[in-house]
Amino acid sequence: MATMRRVIAQPQGKAALEVVRQDLYDTQDYPAAGVGVLEFFKNPNVNGELWTNMVASGQLPNPQKFEVEGIAVEIFPALGAFYGTDLLAFAEFAMGWSSDKAAILDGAWLKLKVGVKDYLTIPLRRIPGGVGPAGFAVGSLEAVDNSALMTHGIQDVKHCYDVTIRLSGATRPILVPSQQSFLVALYWPAIITHGLLDSKGAAIAAKIRVYLIGNYYREVQ
Repeated sequence: MATMRRVIAQPQGKAALEVVRQDLYDTQDYPAAGVGVLEFFKNPNVNGELWTNMVASGQLPNPQKFEVEGIAVEIFPALGAFYGTDLLAFAEFAMGWSSDKAAILDGAWLKLKVGVKDYLTIPLRRIPGGVGPAGFAVGSLEAVDNSALMTHGIQDVKHCYDVTIRLSGATRPILVPSQQSFLVALYWPAIITHGLLDSKGAAIAAKIRVYLIGNYYREVQ
């Protein structure tokens, strides 16, 4: 069955738009030495769509726009952070990462801004991860379970912090208009250092990815 799309009628002389269900996402490094602030959705990334699907700096190009219904934040080790077959070493890595991740989460707060307006200011711990392991024992110290927690059971981005407003019986999202600046910023009042190491003992960065979940309006191709 073909995927259905909704085409939005536009005034004469303006591009016709279609709406699709498409998250906006952006990824930044949280260095081992810590950092005071990270800003997301400000720049397209040279690493391409693995890191972000932004195509313009800090805004959506005309005539695109986005309706934000929710926000999620994922924190994970850098890809390829650990190589090797030593299960005990892997278990130690997984437990150390769990502690570092908790410190990064607990020490930060988040702000969502569109133009000059703040739409959300909240502790980072309050924002759901949206993705994560499922079906494994919480807090297990068994190496095989830690391996599973690190590498399997990833769900879709379904759980998020709802930013919609309900007025007059309707659910209204936050609108990001065309060519309007917007960003999500994470702030750490006290710098959080972490001891995340690769299999050779070298310090590596954690990755933080922010998802804006909602409806993406684009020109009909």
